[in-house]
Amino acid sequence: MPTIFSNAPLGNNPYQRMIYSSFTDYDVRVVRLNAFYTDGLPPMQAGDIYWIHWETVEFGSRNDIPAEERFAKIEAGLASLRDKGVKIIWTVHNFHPHNSGRDMDAIHKGRAVLVRQADRIHLHTPHAVTLMAQTYRIPQHMILRVAHPSYLGVYEPAENTLARRDTLPPAEHRRFVHIGKVQENRGGRFMWQALKALNIREQAWELDIAGAVIAGERRGQQPIRAMPNVRFHDRYLPDEELRDILAHSHVCVAPFSRILTSGSVNLALTFGLPVIGPNVEALRDHLPEAAHQALYTDGKVRGMMFQMRKLIDMDTEELLALRAACMDHAVSIRPEVQSQALREAVLQDTPAAVTQSRSAPEGVKHAED
Repeated sequence: MPTIFSNAPLGNNPYQRMIYSSFTDYDVRVVRLNAFYTDGLPPMQAGDIYWIHWETVEFGSRNDIPAEERFAKIEAGLASLRDKGVKIIWTVHNFHPHNSGRDMDAIHKGRAVLVRQADRIHLHTPHAVTLMAQTYRIPQHMILRVAHPSYLGVYEPAENTLARRDTLPPAEHRRFVHIGKVQENRGGRFMWQALKALNIREQAWELDIAGAVIAGERRGQQPIRAMPNVRFHDRYLPDEELRDILAHSHVCVAPFSRILTSGSVNLALTFGLPVIGPNVEALRDHLPEAAHQALYTDGKVRGMMFQMRKLIDMDTEELLALRAACMDHAVSIRPEVQSQALREAVLQDTPAAVTQSRSAPEGVKHAED
């Protein structure tokens, strides 16, 4: 049986399980990038795939071994794998790391290694293609664009989710949710300001912060913690608990100031939640056009506040139409569709890159189209 070797543990994040779901004839194992300069690689053979994710953790972290030495050994190891007939795939999740304390210069140098050695570079959005291609001079024939999957069928059976498409969860007030950890690239301190502004004139809302708040984003949060309509969960939530929060929410707030790809946004869409976030290309690329109306000018606290007020006041019929558009988009990028598109692209024998069209989410076509 051929094997997919991933540098990233499968862990609690379902992303890898979703995109590998069509590779049913492959075993999946974890081999970190540091194996190239520490333990040595396990036997890999022609037909195997070495799939690289979240490279910033390896390239941007402190290490007793100098970066030049590490990168040289990683590059030599990747080249050796390619000589054996192993395919090297790199999925790009971020441009900037979540933690700005990581060494961006080292990340650039490490990514240059991957550009030289990867067979395909997988990007999720048109914006990501443009940014990465221009920054790292990636040849078009290497680029593979297939969108980040939705989570339809991951947290509950798909039919349970879709049964809620045309109804709003009952609640006394409009229910918002922030999905995932509140960390540096996700606008915590910005969000506290918007919530304080909103609460001055409007209390007919509730908010779940469905994740932990890192230390750097806690400044200014105390007035928010004092609000009875805001619930801080302060931990990683088990799947069932997160599912129940999402199923009972109406709108997602995503003040993500520095993203390339957002699984949280796609999870919100899966549950039919319009997304309030900055009006930037990286976020627009994730959303159906109907949902762009909930975006605000990047960096404008009052913009976020006004969009929350708009969604609080939105009538049921209009909100249901938005809900349907979001969920229909999630259906179009459901995991089995995206995984099959990746499989067809990764395993093709021709050198032409393939890409997924935004207007035809179930297909793949040449990148230059």
